[in-house]
Amino acid sequence: MLTNKVHLSDYEKRYQVRVNTSTSALNNHVRFGENGFVTYKENNGGYNGSQQQEGGIISYTYREMPIIPVYDVSGVNFGGGYDGPNGEPLGNGSNPYAQAFRQTQAEGTNAHFVYVEGSIFAEADLGKYFLARTSMGGRLYNQYYWNLSYNPYEDFESHGNANGNSENEQMSSNYNWTNTITYKETFGKHKVQVIAGYEQKGNAGRQFSASNTNLFSLDPNYVQLGDGKVSSPPTSLIYQPTATESFFGRLDYSYNDRYIIGATVRRDGYSEFFPGQQWGTFPAISAAWRISQEDFLKGVSWINDLKIIGSYGAAGNNGNVSSNNAYSAYNSGFGSSYYGITGGTPLQQGFYNSQLGNPKTTWETDKITNVGFTGSFFNHLDLDIEWYKKAVSGLLFQASLPATVGNANAPLVNVGDVQNKGLDMSATYHTRFSQDLTFSATLNVTTYNSLITKESNSSNHFDTGGNRDGSIVRDQVGEPIGEFFGLQTEGIYQNAQQVSSLPGYGGAAPGSFIYKDVDGDGKITSNDRTFIGNPNPDFTYGLNLSASYKKFDISMVLYGSQGNKDWNYTKYWTDFYGTFQGGKALALYNQAAVIVNGQNTVPNAILPAAAFSQDMGSSANSSFYVENGSFLKCRVLQVGYTFDPNLLKAVGFSKLHLYVQATNLFTITKYDGLDRELVPSVSNQGGQGSQTQSAAFGIDYGAYPNNQRQFIFGANLSF
Repeated sequence: MLTNKVHLSDYEKRYQVRVNTSTSALNNHVRFGENGFVTYKENNGGYNGSQQQEGGIISYTYREMPIIPVYDVSGVNFGGGYDGPNGEPLGNGSNPYAQAFRQTQAEGTNAHFVYVEGSIFAEADLGKYFLARTSMGGRLYNQYYWNLSYNPYEDFESHGNANGNSENEQMSSNYNWTNTITYKETFGKHKVQVIAGYEQKGNAGRQFSASNTNLFSLDPNYVQLGDGKVSSPPTSLIYQPTATESFFGRLDYSYNDRYIIGATVRRDGYSEFFPGQQWGTFPAISAAWRISQEDFLKGVSWINDLKIIGSYGAAGNNGNVSSNNAYSAYNSGFGSSYYGITGGTPLQQGFYNSQLGNPKTTWETDKITNVGFTGSFFNHLDLDIEWYKKAVSGLLFQASLPATVGNANAPLVNVGDVQNKGLDMSATYHTRFSQDLTFSATLNVTTYNSLITKESNSSNHFDTGGNRDGSIVRDQVGEPIGEFFGLQTEGIYQNAQQVSSLPGYGGAAPGSFIYKDVDGDGKITSNDRTFIGNPNPDFTYGLNLSASYKKFDISMVLYGSQGNKDWNYTKYWTDFYGTFQGGKALALYNQAAVIVNGQNTVPNAILPAAAFSQDMGSSANSSFYVENGSFLKCRVLQVGYTFDPNLLKAVGFSKLHLYVQATNLFTITKYDGLDRELVPSVSNQGGQGSQTQSAAFGIDYGAYPNNQRQFIFGANLSF
């Protein structure tokens, strides 16, 4: 059956000019060069994580009732859930088509970006053994963002929202200036290299934004900030300039290319930490032993090369801590801090605490240990195996504060220590079966174990990753980072006798969830919450296959993750009748409990009985939302053909390779969501780039899928 389909497209236009030059002087003893590019980009979309929320377009595709049409009977106005001011029988979802149309087709959002990036360098040979080098790189960035907001007349909750316009402009710059002097010399079988350097980095910028509402026209040619009613006064924001200063040195030594050692030390300072906390010292050392060159292995024919390697090093992370992080700040607002001291008017200006400072915040230190070997065997097998341990001390994270401190923004603090360890393994087999047939296969496996070893909070934990029922994640000492925390479901109450005989909670009734009494006190409370799922995989793996036969070639890239759990928050909307009216899953019809005369008549029910009230415990954060997130995905499959160069010479070509490529050809998974590779949520975890995103992941709020299947036909042509 053929159906009419409408495709709403977002877009991105990108134009780029790149230049690279280099030259030399004094018989090539002095060299200069530069590289740079200018990029202009325009789009109407954004980061996919912005769809990771209950109010995103993807979420509304399942929140909106399927009986609501895209357009109403006029065929002109959008259909929606608004049915008058006194009811909500059609739910509080929005028409996803209308949202997408207004953003992509009706010029609702338009963003322009200009990047000017590049670097220059100069280096000179100082005698035979010394090299001096200086380089300066940087970026100038300008963004202009323009957005039209339309009156969503078709929606229930936002039916009365006025139209509007908002504009935002940002400009920023950064630079990186590095200076080094290198000494290099060979003494017989001894090789020595010493590097000393100094580096500066800086960032600065500002932005301007304003918005208005109640425009008489939404024609983009007539929309101006001066029209309509001011909804947000013009705001100018200066990005406090930041600076990083570093001194570093490195020593490399090898004997006969058999014994190799390297040592590095850095002294880094960051301007945004409070005086006394700004500087950190970070050393590192590495060693390697090419054991295959030892006499006792030279006669082993199946070992082509074998090297034992090890390293230990510390690296500093400043977490992009802002300039006001160390200081407490106060603000004033008519609706928040003005007060009638005498009990009436006039109101007197007051101030409130808007930011809590922490002058003790300092560098997060990552201490990394690696031990392993790399080798080549049997002329066909390359093998790398490495054990690693990463110990993060002074983890930077926004402080978790009790409600008693008010609404002041919490600072970033060094909340604790985290340890990650595992194995990195890579094996490549390559062979030529004949003159015409070759084959290669590479398998990569990484095991991963995360553990929080220390927290500075008195409670020994902090919670993050919020939803309508509270926090999803608890990061606690002795547990992996990002682990899900909630009640453990153990089935459905079948009748009133079972309700009275098992530990219960307020609202428990036949047809509601049974929760595990973790603390054994005979009742279900918040103290029965426990760890119910780890989003960290046991291991990830990839397999790259390639083969060629005469002029034909084929390649495949497979990638997988095993042992991780995902939190499918979309089921809050679709699998419970009592949350919000809207689109519901078929499981609510055929897999929910049905209570007749106090007895459940669906023995294999996995969902609570339909009820208007949530007191039955249906939507509480629990193991019900936790699913197996393991998957195997075919990222790329490509088949190609290379034409004989002798045939191409007649038409002026030196090479022609034609190929057909399929991406995301298949995914094997038990996860119920659209795509189990979940990007972090901007709306629920502190904004893009926020430190909280790294502590709450594997949560599906309504993610935009990145597994679209594509078929690409292409050609590589050389003249």
